[in-house]
Amino acid sequence: MFFYPYLATWFILVPTIIVIGKYKLITKDLKPIAINLFLGVITEVFAFYLMKKQMNNLAVLNIYFLLDSIIMMYFFFKNNILSFRKEIYFYFFILFFCICWILDNLILHHIADKNYIFIILYSLIIAILSIKLFTKIMFLKNNRPGYRPIVFISVSLLLYYVFACFINLFNSPLSTNSKQLQIFIWMIMSTILLTKYILLSFAFLWIKKK
Repeated sequence: MFFYPYLATWFILVPTIIVIGKYKLITKDLKPIAINLFLGVITEVFAFYLMKKQMNNLAVLNIYFLLDSIIMMYFFFKNNILSFRKEIYFYFFILFFCICWILDNLILHHIADKNYIFIILYSLIIAILSIKLFTKIMFLKNNRPGYRPIVFISVSLLLYYVFACFINLFNSPLSTNSKQLQIFIWMIMSTILLTKYILLSFAFLWIKKK
């Protein structure tokens, strides 16, 4: 049973390998997702190395969450989801995320702890923007060539960040969960993570030469 979460985590290599093979075909509006995959692989390798050395890897993960939020906002910026004054909204969210991350990881808590406030906050915002992206793509699908990859991506982001938000709420210090429930939550999140990487794999496989 405990092999499954590791399988889900390292399945990130599948869409990453596909991205490497098709990188020249990936359009600018999708490249932030490709960059995010590369960042995810580097983070997982580094975190796994620290874990094997019996060292705390939470600081690495907390830094990843900040970089993930910035890259995802850039993705929505490139896909024109941040309203007509998108530059203002983009920089506002970047500043907002940085301030919240500093408060959660450096002031209220320690960077090497399990900090939930920032994860819940940015996951909720990314989930809302993913809904907006999915709605926009489905409405304009007949007018946008190659819309299927972005549909797969928007669904993967929506699933992952919605569950990340709720699961971190259940798993936060404010809740009192039994060990069995924590394992159940861990398995659910692993399934969502695996689903995310499968959808991203399909998204980049669908990209073809023009």
